Amino acid sequence: MPSACQKRSTFSLTEMLVVVAILAILLSLLAPNLRSAYVIAQKTTCQNQLRALATGYHMYAEDFGDIYPYAKQAKYHWQSDLYLS
Repeated sequence: MPSACQKRSTFSLTEMLVVVAILAILLSLLAPNLRSAYVIAQKTTCQNQLRALATGYHMYAEDFGDIYPYAKQAKYHWQSDLYLS
C-alpha cells in the first residue's frame, strides 16, 4: 500500500494535449523550410546530372573527332535513339 507521502508521476490528458499542440506548432513553423530545402536539393541534383551529361558528350566528341551524337526525330518522346553522325 502506497504511503500518503508518495506522489503519482503520470501525465494527465491536458498535459499530453498541450505537448501535442506545441509539437504541431513547431512542425508548422518548420514545414516551409523543409520544402524549400527539398526544392534546392532537386535543383542541385538536376544541375549535377546536366553537368555529367555535358562532360560525357564532350568526352565522346574528343574521342570521335569532334563529332557529337545526335537524336533522330522520333514519333514518340520515348523512341529517341542516339546515332552517330
